[in-house]
Amino acid sequence: MNVINLSESEYVINEFSLEEIGTRKFCVFDFEATGPDQLNDFITQIGAVILGKDGLIVEQYKTFVRPPKPIPELIEKLTGIFNKDVENARSFSDVIDEFFTFFSGCVLVTQAGYEYDLPLLLEECRRNNKPLEAPLVIDTKALFTYLHPEYTEIVSTNFLINYYMIDDTDIQRHDALGDSILISRIFNKMMDECWDKGIDQIRFNNLKVKKVRLTPLE
Repeated sequence: MNVINLSESEYVINEFSLEEIGTRKFCVFDFEATGPDQLNDFITQIGAVILGKDGLIVEQYKTFVRPPKPIPELIEKLTGIFNKDVENARSFSDVIDEFFTFFSGCVLVTQAGYEYDLPLLLEECRRNNKPLEAPLVIDTKALFTYLHPEYTEIVSTNFLINYYMIDDTDIQRHDALGDSILISRIFNKMMDECWDKGIDQIRFNNLKVKKVRLTPLE
């Protein structure tokens, strides 16, 4: 897979192929971090769920991660994760092998992951000398754009919740496990669309996707 930034508002995906999606095992994951910059920020929480073939969650994973710098106060307020929550947590290098084992054999699924989660994971692995070949990751944002090229909106999480009429009243947002559960519900709706359209192979080539527009924290 090749992701190329075209501008501050758009990127393009090439050379992504996922075949026989009906036989695949999926792990939906999410990170919380000290901020949105993968080069200068660090993971503070990992959440993930593994889906069975019926789309139901069969395993869950959640852990705090102690970052090497404090969580800024504005990020504490946004995520509900405070410095006191992570001060005694394990470091990234101490938890990553456990997380690798959890998602072994799965296709990873995330929302806005090509912009944020995947680059952050790869950067954390590089910083900690934990080699990781780029795993197969499908971004629900890109998948929606692939399935619905007629839409020009930014495919945010809230957009997808509204489009698929997802019930998120029981979800704790900005919690890595809570967001993973929410993304899994969205992903299941997309898989239903694939089955309805007879799609068993997903290929992204010259797929242009609009980037998330971050709201400034105040």
